[in-house]
Amino acid sequence: MSKIEAKPLDDSHDEGSLKVIITNTNQVWDDEFNRVQILQCFSSYFNQGVAPGDFLWAPTNFIPYRSPQIFEEHLDADGLDALLEPIENSNETTAILRGTTVVNPAFGIVAGQSMEILLLNANAKITTYIMGAVVMEELTQPLADVAKNIAASEGLVDRVKVFVDQ
Repeated sequence: MSKIEAKPLDDSHDEGSLKVIITNTNQVWDDEFNRVQILQCFSSYFNQGVAPGDFLWAPTNFIPYRSPQIFEEHLDADGLDALLEPIENSNETTAILRGTTVVNPAFGIVAGQSMEILLLNANAKITTYIMGAVVMEELTQPLADVAKNIAASEGLVDRVKVFVDQ
């Protein structure tokens, strides 16, 4: 058993917030699907009355699934959108999300861990479905260009450094 599984962090054992960086390979931040992917981890309008780990049928999902809610804080689409900050000279945006974990038995989450998440939205056409030699050949250069642009983004590098060093 790890320390956090054996005993949730409290004031006497606090080692600070756990920091996590999440990338969202979205094409654009304009639909409910993108927002639901983040909101489902918080208390939100579509998981009211559903205990973390119980079955949930969220918007944009075709079937019920286990609620991945891990944070006690409430977050809605407008609140999430308000957190997004564009990165100069790029399509990328970031947001810093903060939360405290709740018990979610389906995923082995214990309560009381403070977390900070740096959400990186690529806002670029990045497929996650590459099937077959023809499609791979067609997408190799465009995906390499996206990766190059993201890697060369000084604004993104600066934002990541500030997040990690806080």
